[in-house]
Amino acid sequence: MILKYINSHTINYNNLKTELCILGEKYGTDKSPYNNKLFVNNNPPNRHPYTCFYESIFNNLRHKDIKILEIGVLFGDSIKCWREYFTKAQIIGVDISNHSEEIINSLDNCIFDNIDVRDENSIINILKKYGPFDIIIDDSSHKFNDQIRIINNAYKYLNSDGYLIIEDIFENKETFIDYNEEISIDGKVPVEEFYNSKIKNILDEFKEITFFTLRHDNMYSSGWNNSKLLLFNK
Repeated sequence: MILKYINSHTINYNNLKTELCILGEKYGTDKSPYNNKLFVNNNPPNRHPYTCFYESIFNNLRHKDIKILEIGVLFGDSIKCWREYFTKAQIIGVDISNHSEEIINSLDNCIFDNIDVRDENSIINILKKYGPFDIIIDDSSHKFNDQIRIINNAYKYLNSDGYLIIEDIFENKETFIDYNEEISIDGKVPVEEFYNSKIKNILDEFKEITFFTLRHDNMYSSGWNNSKLLLFNK
C-alpha cells in the first residue's frame, strides 16, 4: 500500500492517568500531563499528554527485548522514565549537550552519545552506530528542518513494525512560522502540508503516518501550543 497523504486525528484523554503517566510524574518529564518539575525561576512545567498516548502503543513492547533511541534528552528525565517502563530494552539517549551524560550512562543498559540534528552526517553516524531501532523518538530542537532531516534518514534504521515519532509539532500556524524563521513559509498552507511536501518521497516506506493532536485536562505548554505528534509506523 502506498500512502497518498498523512492522516490527522485528535484524542482527548480528559483526566486519564496511566502507569506511564505516573512514571513520567515521578521522573519529572514533560511527556507526562502530571509533570510537576518546575522550570528555572519556578516557572510552571510543560505537561504534554504523550504518556497517555505512548501507553496505548508501547504497552505490548514493554517487556520485550527492543532498542530505543531518543533524540534530545536534556537532563535525562525521560530516559529514567523509559528505563523503568521498558524492562528489557536497550536505550540510547543522544543530545547536543552533555548535561545528562553521567546520569544516562549510570543507568542499566543505557548509553549516552552526542548528536547535532542540524548536521545530517551527525544524525547518520548515530543511526549507523546504534541501529536498527524499534522505537525512535525525536524531542530535540522542534525545528522543522531538523525534524525533516531526522525523518528522511531515520526510517532506514527502523525495524519492521517499528515506530518513529516526532514530538512537539506546533498546532498554531503563527507559532510554527515564528519558531521557524530560517525557512520560507507560505502562511496560507496548513502546517501539516509542510511535512507532507517534504517527506512525500518516503510515504510508501510506512504502513501508517498520522498526526495526533492530544488533549488532557492537565496539559500545559507555556503558550507554545505544541502537544502534537507525528507518528510513523513502518
